Amino acid sequence: MKKLLFSLISFVLLFSLLPPNAMTKAETKISDQESFLDAIKKSDSFKEYKKYLIEKEPTILNPVTDENNNHIGYIAQFEIDFEKDFKAEKGSINF
Repeated sequence: MKKLLFSLISFVLLFSLLPPNAMTKAETKISDQESFLDAIKKSDSFKEYKKYLIEKEPTILNPVTDENNNHIGYIAQFEIDFEKDFKAEKGSINF
């Protein structure tokens, strides 16, 4: 019982003394927009919903920065239209 209590106290102290960003990594393996879009287009989720895309290119493609204004990645938004398939499947859309 003493070992469990000591371990619990050690665990709480360890994580309360470390700053939150000590365990985060602000690096990205994708350094440019083209690589980011290629990675998205190769993903299974993109391939699954590709038939619903209104346009092939993202509506929004912006860089993402952390609180120190360091570049950490990108964010992309694609517009999709479920209406075509929604009518064909009589109102059932499965995610």
